[in-house]
Amino acid sequence: LPMVTKVALQCAGMLTGSIFVETIFSWPGIGMLTFEALQVRDLPLLQGILLMDTLIVIVANIGADMFYPFVDPRVEVGSDARA
Repeated sequence: LPMVTKVALQCAGMLTGSIFVETIFSWPGIGMLTFEALQVRDLPLLQGILLMDTLIVIVANIGADMFYPFVDPRVEVGSDARA
């Protein structure tokens, strides 16, 4: 289960790393777009990019939580926490 969580959290690391990789190698993409929006202080564009990044991380974490019962059958979805 920790590996499933780690993979889901790597989504945030990939998004952050894309800014550096795309800026260094001048590749077009979300990372380069974020860097250029930071340089010209395009706040609405930055808000949209950060909203998209946040939604991707949230969906990845929810997906990991939904995947837990398939990896470990002892985990029950919607079970009562009182044991």
